[in-house]
Amino acid sequence: MRQLVVAELRKLMSLPIALLAGGLSVAGQVAIGALTAGGLRERLDAGTAYGSAADNVFQLVMPGAVGAIVLGVVLVGSEYTSNSTDAGGGRQITTSLLAVPQRGRLVAGKALALVIASVVLATTAIVGVLAVTSVLLGPHSVLANGLDGAERGRAVGGLVYWTLSALIGFGITWVTRSGVIPLIVLVVNSSVVSVTYLLSKVTSVAYYFPDLAGLRMIIRDTGTGVAPLTGGLVMALWTAGILLASGFLFARRDA
Repeated sequence: MRQLVVAELRKLMSLPIALLAGGLSVAGQVAIGALTAGGLRERLDAGTAYGSAADNVFQLVMPGAVGAIVLGVVLVGSEYTSNSTDAGGGRQITTSLLAVPQRGRLVAGKALALVIASVVLATTAIVGVLAVTSVLLGPHSVLANGLDGAERGRAVGGLVYWTLSALIGFGITWVTRSGVIPLIVLVVNSSVVSVTYLLSKVTSVAYYFPDLAGLRMIIRDTGTGVAPLTGGLVMALWTAGILLASGFLFARRDA
């Protein structure tokens, strides 16, 4: 399994779009943190900021999860992309199954590689955001008195949120066998227009969709009544269900 995971990590790092998404997700979060920290400090000084300093800082790591989603989608989608006619017009999935005939093992190896990549990216982004905001927010910095238990929990929640988001994109792409639909749906919902957020204005059931539930691990002052641990468990259950369904389909239909 170790060799398979290493091979999948190398495959992921060989994809230009994966490198671009990873780089932008980290650099973008740090840049956004730097750009918003000045105005946030003024609002915190004046007592007009919406939510706590910790909420305002940790919510900066959420948009970067889009990069993790892209990693999950392209890791699978690249398997189903047809090669050029000069290269025979085949797909990578054929070669992958020849190298690893056990489909469950192949999916598990890819998933583990994705988890490693997502954790590394999320850790880098969170540390970067905390570092830049600690300099610019001064006495309001989350790091001013060291991270307490609740703030460490938020940081871990950010890691979990990025990782589960990546695995959700990963699982859905096994079902669609194409990265186009998952990218459009998941990226738009996470960064442009959140359909689940709009639904939450109509029904409280929407709080238990994976993205909104997972956010409770990071942002606490929401008034939704969903506890951080509950939100994390709900998102994890959604992820497990999607992975089980996609693995079942992959094991029983032609590649």
